[in-house]
Amino acid sequence: MITSRSNRPTLPLARALGSTLVFGALALGTACNSTPFQAPTPEPEGEAAKFYAVNPIRDLDLIFMIDNSGSMKEEQAKLRKNFPVFINTLRAIPGGLPNVHIGIVSSDVGAGNVFISGNPACNRPGGDKGEFQAKAGCGLDGTGNFIISLNNDTMKNFTGKLEDVFSCMADLGTGGCGFEHQLQSVRVALAENVTPKNAGFLRPDAFLAVVLITDEDDCSGQPTSDLYADASFEGQTGSLRCNVAGHLCNGMAPPNMEFQTPLVNCTSNPKGRLIPVNDMTQFILGLKKNFPERIIVSAITGLPNKADGTQYAFRKSADANAGGQVLDIEPVCSAGADGTAAPSIRVSEFVKAFGANGTLDSICNDDFSPALKRIAELIAARLDPGCISEKLIDTDSKTAGVQAECSVIDRVPNTTSGGFDDKVLPACGKGAAPCWQLQAPGAMGNTCAAPQFRVAVDRAGKEAPKGTIQAVKCRTCALADDKRCM
Repeated sequence: MITSRSNRPTLPLARALGSTLVFGALALGTACNSTPFQAPTPEPEGEAAKFYAVNPIRDLDLIFMIDNSGSMKEEQAKLRKNFPVFINTLRAIPGGLPNVHIGIVSSDVGAGNVFISGNPACNRPGGDKGEFQAKAGCGLDGTGNFIISLNNDTMKNFTGKLEDVFSCMADLGTGGCGFEHQLQSVRVALAENVTPKNAGFLRPDAFLAVVLITDEDDCSGQPTSDLYADASFEGQTGSLRCNVAGHLCNGMAPPNMEFQTPLVNCTSNPKGRLIPVNDMTQFILGLKKNFPERIIVSAITGLPNKADGTQYAFRKSADANAGGQVLDIEPVCSAGADGTAAPSIRVSEFVKAFGANGTLDSICNDDFSPALKRIAELIAARLDPGCISEKLIDTDSKTAGVQAECSVIDRVPNTTSGGFDDKVLPACGKGAAPCWQLQAPGAMGNTCAAPQFRVAVDRAGKEAPKGTIQAVKCRTCALADDKRCM
């Protein structure tokens, strides 16, 4: 059980808040000019200061990029099978399912504007053009090409269950172009001036989540690129050129021959024939210029089966269609009968650019439910503020659970003065509602990523005044080996 102790003076948060709050942010760090809890002690201490809107944004624009090339049959099936785990995790957020827009795009944006002999799948300039894939018969009411579910699934543009509609729409098949433009497809889909059929998907104040499902690395090139029809890439599989043109290993482009080097020596090529990964990142960040923390990016893609020692390698193998041996990239992981995956260097760099708001999982896993649950938990933690990642001091080791010492204040807008009135909230059990309590990692109602605590306020069924900002400050350990935080 998590309890609190109030035998110390309440923190003077009103003076600490000042006028420089970033409204709606999950956390502003610990650099606040507040009076310490107590005189210095032999053990250094810190203060976790959190500021967030009590009435948080519950709008979520969610785009799934699903690779629809020839090797994705089993992976698409695993996504559809495990999607209920994802959506049920979002339904568990206090207040229920967020107001979601869910769009699905393929990886097929064509292969330049040159006809490629013998490759009909890639001979559609623009491919699916980044347009949301809304198949007939999946349950949409015909008013749009993406799923809309508002007001806790009571206002929607489809019939039936959301997970069933998604499963039907996500069955894209495997007839897409093998020069996958995963990142470009997402970029084009979200550029409404380029793709007007997707208009209305993005909401200015909503969170944006991008989920990539692919077993190949990104091969996004400009629409005018001649890379995909370049006949100089002889004696190799068609898509190997994506690695030669898009990667650097030991500072150089991989050679058109058998070779290997540790995977950690390879990065994306920012000056190659593919669109730089940073261009893609900056476009996505530009969609939320003032609120980058509202962007979550995840990928289930080609990651190594083991943490270290994985090689990036080109090998020759027999190819009946080519009538001999061809050069190809070695898989970075395998999934038994479900196939293999190439190293996702560009995709991984794209996800990692979003720091703690990104997750990476292997597409070679037999079960996608842990990965999808982790993505949904990250989204839930961002939508549902109050998460404390710092280690809380246990002020009473003799009592079960963590006896944390925190101060919680409601900053309520004053319509007369234009400022705020601060109201100190007591710990539950020490005063009437509204009161606060700490929820332990994994406890019922705690949607924060493990092992984070969550501040929960009991308002006796009432809502806080609109515009209320909540301020939380807790004593934390400054040293990793402090036994009070073990």
